[in-house]
Amino acid sequence: MSIEQRHIKRAQWLCKLHQRRGKFAYFDCFAHTRTILCTYANPVDSEKIDVRSQMRRNRERHQPPRDWQILLQSPEIQSAEVIASYFSYGLEPDTTLLNGELLTMKKIVLLPRMNSDRSLTWVQWRGAPEELSTERRFSQPIGEEFVGRIDVVIVPALAVDLEGYRLGQGGGSYDRALAHLDCWKVALVNDDEISEEPLPREAHDQKVDAVVTPKKLIRF
Repeated sequence: MSIEQRHIKRAQWLCKLHQRRGKFAYFDCFAHTRTILCTYANPVDSEKIDVRSQMRRNRERHQPPRDWQILLQSPEIQSAEVIASYFSYGLEPDTTLLNGELLTMKKIVLLPRMNSDRSLTWVQWRGAPEELSTERRFSQPIGEEFVGRIDVVIVPALAVDLEGYRLGQGGGSYDRALAHLDCWKVALVNDDEISEEPLPREAHDQKVDAVVTPKKLIRF
């Protein structure tokens, strides 16, 4: 039996298990089937899945960093009027204090709202909890889409390589958004998530202009 046949047989077994045990086995089945499809249809996507799994495991050993003074003091942030940021969740580097500092600096702060097609809409956030929806696993802004120039966009990443390519969570939302933004793009990561080796990439992957950790800011 080939490796491909063994993977398919395991996926079939997981799907049968789903019928007996319910939705959690279904998610296992879905994830395993997706891995099969990526492995044999798109080797780069398969490599991305492996790297993401490794980076997520590494993050479990970290206390998410909260100090972004090196970014706040950068000339790009200092001169910006409109800054698109995001609300961190889970093990991501913490943006709570960062967003608060940007508001204190009188910046116009935008947050992303994910649409049904996984595209992003930027909405201004003034710091009030009632301006947020918590229907998803992470907070999202409520309100009208921001119309105007964005000077800086701060994006999440699991890793960034020395050419400026980032590895995200896999949904493609930020790559699609970055493709339409003409501004300074910076990713937040932990100190050990700057890869000296090129990350797996595809044609649609977008580069950032800089990567920042609590200890350093690297421009590309």
